[in-house]
Amino acid sequence: MKIVINYDFFNAIRDVNEDFSIYKIIRNNKTKWIKCDIPVMSTLYYIGWRDNFFKYFPIGICTYYILEFGMELVQYKVLGDIYKSEAENKLKQIVPMFQKLNIDTSYELIKKATCYSTIYNLQLNKNKIPRVIESKYILLPFYNSMQDIKDISIHQEHIIGSKTYMLSCGSKQKEYKLVYNV
Repeated sequence: MKIVINYDFFNAIRDVNEDFSIYKIIRNNKTKWIKCDIPVMSTLYYIGWRDNFFKYFPIGICTYYILEFGMELVQYKVLGDIYKSEAENKLKQIVPMFQKLNIDTSYELIKKATCYSTIYNLQLNKNKIPRVIESKYILLPFYNSMQDIKDISIHQEHIIGSKTYMLSCGSKQKEYKLVYNV
């Protein structure tokens, strides 16, 4: 059985555990910047500085991101860490889903989860279009039948570019490699 969510489970754990930093801002805004901000800014800069585009574009990008980080800092001072509060809500909502899979865990135990492996695979879909699949293996603490805390391996699978993340029980398969004797 699988749990289907629309966010990166381990990034939500990291958002809860880490302090507010530039890395947290980048991790949570990179898709918006890549899909929207950079293309729009490139077009506007090209229209405005057609002759000197390559001369002024790096300066404009740096100026934009300095302003973006400044606005994030002001937002942090006024509203607090919004990334942390959103991630807390998401993790609290996923606890009952894990309990439906017979994984007795809590919000406090989920915060202690660790990612022990990340693998990227290239596959072809039915239309022969390549896609990159990201697999993360996460050790999630849970209570066993004796109420002892044990770890279970959770497999998070995600097709890069989509908003669908699938969580299931599963551990990393051991890979055997050929060794050449010289």
